Amino acid sequence: MRSLVSAEAAVALTFFRRAVYFISLSQTVSLSAFLGEMKGPRFRQTLLVPSTMKVLKENKPKTEKPSRKDSPPRNDAGKTAVTDASPDNPPHSVSLKRHFLGAGENEAWVDVGSLPEDLKIPSFERLWELHPKDLGEIVLYGKRIQTPRWVASYGRTYFFSGVKHDAFPLEDPFLKKLCAFASDHAGCDMNGVLVNWYQDGSHYIGWHSDDESSMVSGSPIYSFTFAEAGGRRDFVVRDKKKKEKVRTFELENNGLLIMGGSRFQSLFQHSVPKRAPSKCPGRRINVTIRAFKT
Repeated sequence: MRSLVSAEAAVALTFFRRAVYFISLSQTVSLSAFLGEMKGPRFRQTLLVPSTMKVLKENKPKTEKPSRKDSPPRNDAGKTAVTDASPDNPPHSVSLKRHFLGAGENEAWVDVGSLPEDLKIPSFERLWELHPKDLGEIVLYGKRIQTPRWVASYGRTYFFSGVKHDAFPLEDPFLKKLCAFASDHAGCDMNGVLVNWYQDGSHYIGWHSDDESSMVSGSPIYSFTFAEAGGRRDFVVRDKKKKEKVRTFELENNGLLIMGGSRFQSLFQHSVPKRAPSKCPGRRINVTIRAFKT
């Protein structure tokens, strides 16, 4: 309270000194000019005493920030986000545009944007060399078939399309960096990484919805794209019941797409359609990050 009184006294003293100064010039300054000057921006600026602002800030009640584990996923991922800075975790910022998909505002949305310099892939070839020797597998109509792309899971074992994908340790520095960013941005522990490697336009992923049974309820899915020239692909969303296409998003190199909303996977399907290799000759790496239950 004393600090507030002192701050108000400082403002009053500043007002008095300015008034005395202008009164001392009364022989050359008219009363109307004096009053105009008192209302002007120069005088108002003198009243914005930094100490006053500091006192008000210091007296603002502090609220305790809940821990990440106790916090539900944030639904504000469509805004610019900045991570906590430290020597091992430098600040990252990314600006995203949110697209609602016709359902309720928080039921289904897609955020799209470009990655900042400090999150762009440092070496495409190094990450490309991590792909498995054999193509992935899924179960379709009771038969195991190869997927038209390479697939590997890191950090958490992921069961989808009838196949259990045992996880490799999450040791790659770049994948760990993306995972840390996604965790901070989403406000929950994004602990599972799935990587898909596409040779060219002949590699693709068909219509599907992600199995959310093993994931944290309401958590978003982060999808990072890293592509060579000629490797741009489309991410297409369609209505699950009507089978009608809703939106198409271009997947550019060093791009980020986030699927979110409480009912995205139950209302919609998504795919990366096949393209003629002559029109899409470039390679593409897709890194998706999810929050699995612990």
